[in-house]
Amino acid sequence: GRNEEGQVLVSTYHDLLVDEGGADNSSVSKSSQTIVASSMATAMDPKPERERLTFIDVMRGYAILMMLQGHTVNVALAEKWRDPSYPVFAVWYYMTGLTAPTFFFAAGFIFAFLMARGEEKGGQRLQKGFKRFGSLMVLGWVFHLKPPFFKSLLAGDFGVIGELFGRSHILHVIGLSLLIMILLWLFSGRKGTRFAILTLVGGQAAFLLGPLLTAWSGDDPNWLRPVGTFLSRSHAYFPLFPWSGYALHGAAIGVLAWEAKWYRDVKWFGLLAIIGIFMKGATGLVPEGSRAFYWRGGEVLILLGLVGSLCLFFQKKNWEQLWPVQMVAKCGQETLTIFCLHIIVLYGAWFGIGLAQFHSKALGPWQTVGTALLVEIGFIALALNLPKLRKGVPPLRLLR
Repeated sequence: GRNEEGQVLVSTYHDLLVDEGGADNSSVSKSSQTIVASSMATAMDPKPERERLTFIDVMRGYAILMMLQGHTVNVALAEKWRDPSYPVFAVWYYMTGLTAPTFFFAAGFIFAFLMARGEEKGGQRLQKGFKRFGSLMVLGWVFHLKPPFFKSLLAGDFGVIGELFGRSHILHVIGLSLLIMILLWLFSGRKGTRFAILTLVGGQAAFLLGPLLTAWSGDDPNWLRPVGTFLSRSHAYFPLFPWSGYALHGAAIGVLAWEAKWYRDVKWFGLLAIIGIFMKGATGLVPEGSRAFYWRGGEVLILLGLVGSLCLFFQKKNWEQLWPVQMVAKCGQETLTIFCLHIIVLYGAWFGIGLAQFHSKALGPWQTVGTALLVEIGFIALALNLPKLRKGVPPLRLLR
């Protein structure tokens, strides 16, 4: 261990300076003394290693793997098999609805946790946060690019540029959610408890008022059209409100995780699961348009409680390094890269060559399951090898 290493260095340092008779050893140079002493100080007073929140990596890994199979099945499965009366399809369809809320929640959690931790380095995380906001906004528009867009540009139809910027992408919603968190962090005076209160209130407001905003056409009055791009259901599949509510709730719990380190005690995961159950049960107390978001929000908390408790159990049993756990966690650490590349593989972004162009709603159940497994295996292999691939393929470094 570190202490044993320090003791060895102390002994070595002593032997170098003092001979068997106890006299000073003048043959040792001052430079040698300095080197040994420096090494001894490092061993005796090591910097604590940063904790890796395995449970949040596993949650993100679960979400990205669910997204992969969900999108693959949605692209490939023939219409005649999309019948809610089939129990397997009904369960699959219901479970896919948990993917996006989990994504948003986990993004808010880890961003707020790192932002609070970053105060130790003078708030450097804020700079990274602004950069991540900008990169997500750019990527959101980049992944809207398809061959018809380029054909229109070559034909002199520059109106497609306005149409491009007039559509919102899920990456835009995540990016704007991060920006809201940064602004609330600054407004709170960089105080964790104040920030938690502000994000909880903001998350509740997003859930309660968001459905009212999504009903707006986004085009009236015309000068508000840029805002409507991100708020109206007409232009955004995931409107900023209410979807940012998941990220803001995640941020509140994430900043408290840094402040109180509650994630080290299983009882707090149990409490979060209980809150999730009550949240699901209280959906009748909120407006009808908000009920689905509270229902799913409760499920996210239950999932967090289950995953967190399981990870703590694995940690006590020294099972945290088991391959299945590390595989899911590694996928969770590479969510942005996997998400961006799956848009190309499944939907043919940029090139118009993807699974959707060849097998769109054309496969039977077993063919679809086999295709989904191949996609999952392929992206898991990609995630496990991304550190090496980034060295040979520099563009992949942009998707970290």
